[in-house]
Amino acid sequence: MYSPGGYCLGLRADSASFHSTGPTLPLVLLPVIRVRCMIRRLLAALLLLIVGIGAVACGGEEARGEANIRVIEPRLVRTPSGRRAFSGTLVNAGRQPLSIAQVDVALYDDSGSPVETVRIEVKDVAARDSVDFSGTIDSDKSFHQAQVKSILTP
Repeated sequence: MYSPGGYCLGLRADSASFHSTGPTLPLVLLPVIRVRCMIRRLLAALLLLIVGIGAVACGGEEARGEANIRVIEPRLVRTPSGRRAFSGTLVNAGRQPLSIAQVDVALYDDSGSPVETVRIEVKDVAARDSVDFSGTIDSDKSFHQAQVKSILTP
């Protein structure tokens, strides 16, 4: 980049010419190169601004605080009818209510290998509140362990 000392992208300006590892350039090109350097600096600053605005505007879950939504006390249980179910408590520590959240639960066999993933919907969680939930797991595959993989929110 251009600096008051006369450096721009690795080229050095002195009183007679630019010096680099290649041939020297005439002093007449100094204003052209300075303008190009300023344009590059402005474009780089604009790009950083756009990326920053995009990170804030499109942050979605991270901007809202993904850590504010979590499942506590996850359990793999059997229903009275003998079916397997996953239950827990969805905690919304955020300031906004959740109309719906989808809890993705990974199922594992007895050796710890993934078998499949199921999704359980939890509706209407008020701000700074929690809701107990349970979802029957409809799977023909054999599994012995379950773990919350992710929580999707609108």
